[in-house]
Amino acid sequence: MRQDANKQAEQKIKLETEMQILEKCMEDMKAVYKLNQEKLSFNYDVLFERQQVFQKQKKGLKTKLSKDGQRLRDELELFKVQ
Repeated sequence: MRQDANKQAEQKIKLETEMQILEKCMEDMKAVYKLNQEKLSFNYDVLFERQQVFQKQKKGLKTKLSKDGQRLRDELELFKVQ
């Protein structure tokens, strides 16, 4: 009986220790998850801003290309007339 009680007490201590370890591991994983979530959110925001800037640059370059192309066609027409 005494041995059973000792074994039970030892097992209880072992399980409580294991439970504490698992709870600590769970808290660590939650912290890592939150950090990764924040990193992803930040990276998304940065990429979204970059996309907006690149779209503006692309629009500006298309406009410039169109103007330059029109100017080139106009000069070509003037050259053909001469």
